[in-house]
Amino acid sequence: CVLLLALITFCVWIVLSTSGVLPDGTIPEGSTPFQYSLLFAISVIVIACPCALGLATPTAVMVGTGMGALHGILIKGGQALETSHSINAVLFDKTGTLTEGLLRVTDTVLATKHTSEIEFYNLLGSAELGSIHPIARSVVDYAESIGCKLTQPENCTAIPGMGIQCTIKGQDF
Repeated sequence: CVLLLALITFCVWIVLSTSGVLPDGTIPEGSTPFQYSLLFAISVIVIACPCALGLATPTAVMVGTGMGALHGILIKGGQALETSHSINAVLFDKTGTLTEGLLRVTDTVLATKHTSEIEFYNLLGSAELGSIHPIARSVVDYAESIGCKLTQPENCTAIPGMGIQCTIKGQDF
């Protein structure tokens, strides 16, 4: 019933917009009579059937996060998109993520004096070999660039929001 009403609306507006009955300037510049008529038909569907919005919103969020991922922007769910309208400042670091599109390690501060940077990256780089996270590749690349001898980890498990768990040379991490 709603679709039939939308089709009738479309037909009426296509006839009106192509017959010259409408005053000049009624159809927005750059728009065709087809687009103008389709706008009214879609309006009828959305107003008469709000369930269309219930389907459109999750679809838009899915498409938005998918397009972001294609362009290297990782969006953690729809909540981040919904609250993004209130953003009034964006800060970026200068590690080459934006200019080159690559993540990379630029600085390391160890919280202990008992481990050297090489020892730390031998372990961390080895563990990250088992990860599929985008940041893991930059850690592995840095570890290799400073001369670390990485070991393929065993029993790697990704723990969402926490990191990874693995076994390296018989020791669990």
